[in-house]
Amino acid sequence: MKVFIIDDFKPYIHFLKKNMPHLMKREDISFYYFDDSIRALQAIKKERPRVIITDMTMPKMDGYRFIEKIREEYDPIIVVVSILRHIKNISVDFKVQKPLVNLAEFINTIDEAIELAKKRMLYEAWNDTDCSLENEKLLKSAIYTLTDAVTKDEKKERLEVDKKNRKVKEFLFNLFKV
Repeated sequence: MKVFIIDDFKPYIHFLKKNMPHLMKREDISFYYFDDSIRALQAIKKERPRVIITDMTMPKMDGYRFIEKIREEYDPIIVVVSILRHIKNISVDFKVQKPLVNLAEFINTIDEAIELAKKRMLYEAWNDTDCSLENEKLLKSAIYTLTDAVTKDEKKERLEVDKKNRKVKEFLFNLFKV
């Protein structure tokens, strides 16, 4: 899953670039960093990340306009990291107040945003008969977890679960067709 982080304060971006992979300890996430909202918006339109973490006070395009532009394209999970007066009256999924005094709280918020994005992807996969490879992987993972049928050493059993999953998915799609 792609997570974009946008902030014009270069030392902050440098700190996150250096530390996020270690702090998050998640292999399923790719972080991309931008110190310019215009370049970030161009990349967002092309890559469509599931989670966007952004500052509100940036040159060229402020956070309000930036978020508005993103939402014209699609609806990702948005986390705003800014000073209190900038996050009070904005409608986003998560808000984190600067300065980042409590790094653990920041990491927990990012984790929650990622989990919410995964749930949204799962929902999309259930409702999309032509689901993307990313959604298909998430759907399989969720089914494995729900059925508790997969262990690390049992590849043969995985194949059986895959067959059952296809049948379950087909059944569910047929069940929910209007």
